[in-house]
Amino acid sequence: MKRLVWWALIFITMILMISCTDSGSSNGTVTRTVYEPEYLTFDELRTAVRTSSPRTLGDTGKIYLKDDFVFVNELYEGVHVIDNSDPENPVITAFIEIPGNVDIAIRGTILYADSYVDLVALDISDPAVAVEVKRLEDIFPYPYELVYDDALYDDDVRYEDFDVSEGIVVGWEEAGTETYDPDDYLYDDADMVSGGDSGAAESSSDTGTGGSLARFTIVDDYLYVLSGGDLQLLDIGEPDDPVLWNRLSVGWDIETLFPYEDKLFIGAMTGMYIYDNSDPAYPVEICRFLHATSCDPVVVSGDYAYVTLRGGTMCGGMDNQLDIIDISDIEEPVLVKSWAMQGPYGLGIDGDILFICDGAAGLKVYDVSDAESIELLDHISDYETYDVILTDASAIVVGPGGLYQYDYSDTSDLELLSTLVIQTTDGE
Repeated sequence: MKRLVWWALIFITMILMISCTDSGSSNGTVTRTVYEPEYLTFDELRTAVRTSSPRTLGDTGKIYLKDDFVFVNELYEGVHVIDNSDPENPVITAFIEIPGNVDIAIRGTILYADSYVDLVALDISDPAVAVEVKRLEDIFPYPYELVYDDALYDDDVRYEDFDVSEGIVVGWEEAGTETYDPDDYLYDDADMVSGGDSGAAESSSDTGTGGSLARFTIVDDYLYVLSGGDLQLLDIGEPDDPVLWNRLSVGWDIETLFPYEDKLFIGAMTGMYIYDNSDPAYPVEICRFLHATSCDPVVVSGDYAYVTLRGGTMCGGMDNQLDIIDISDIEEPVLVKSWAMQGPYGLGIDGDILFICDGAAGLKVYDVSDAESIELLDHISDYETYDVILTDASAIVVGPGGLYQYDYSDTSDLELLSTLVIQTTDGE
């Protein structure tokens, strides 16, 4: 009797095992979609820069101010040129197509821009007719982080291997389906490939002004560029003929640049790095002020540095706050106080007036004359904010909804001067 019960248990167990391993096919295989890479070839990339007719703002990124023009990055596509001679009536005059563009800086009439792996120099004597005058090829890392989207982690998808020598992967095309047995794989095929402010005080009146999220900045005759974990320097003594000059290894987590007087402040995920650039050709590290891991741009005024920490992102960490740091002893920065924020991005400083783009919470303006007891002067919560540039009592603010300009002569009651609203694809 015991033997019969034993065999019955074995039989039931086998049936259960068969039913558990059956995923819709007789042999336990599953079906997934296969995608092939779509390339922008290097030949196409290096002949793609051109000026086209004005277009409405879309997926906007960083902003840059030069003379009467505001330049707004359209993420990975190029730059909007906005005539801002009348801040109450800004006019988009042209769009400069630059594939893979995220950052720009300007010296005189030459605009420097990243274009995926290349740096391009454009003559914008007439901003509506930009002309490429020089290109430095392959000076930036291949943009592995842009190759895959969220489907990377989908078991129902497999990406074909891609060849970086073919060009930049800018999309994926469905190429059919395949069946496979999950037990034959220790990990998914896709895992085999991995990714590898305002008021920035640029030293010459011949240069423009970037926001606090900038990775490009100009100091004297040098263009500083954050590239991967490096700070690259390019000699722009002849603006239309940039030349590679120096490369400093800084850290894998560097994000933003802010020059102030004879110092260079670098925002990183793990801290604020301070460099002596009294000789702009050879910046020298002074110290590192470490903080919780998060995204963090920095601006400086007088004896204080202002750093926003934004958590809950790819940068890591969960802190959302403003840190005010005493840098009167530049070799020994000291945290004065931290102030809670919603989810801050860029910021700008004008004397004792601090502007913070606090993400979904909007634009906040503080009196920071007392670093231990800052005072909220104004709060505009109508829209999400990303970065700000301050100039002549005007604040130029960019966010997912568009470009906004304010007169802040009265810091307790900002006056809206104009709005350029982003147009969605359905016209809303």
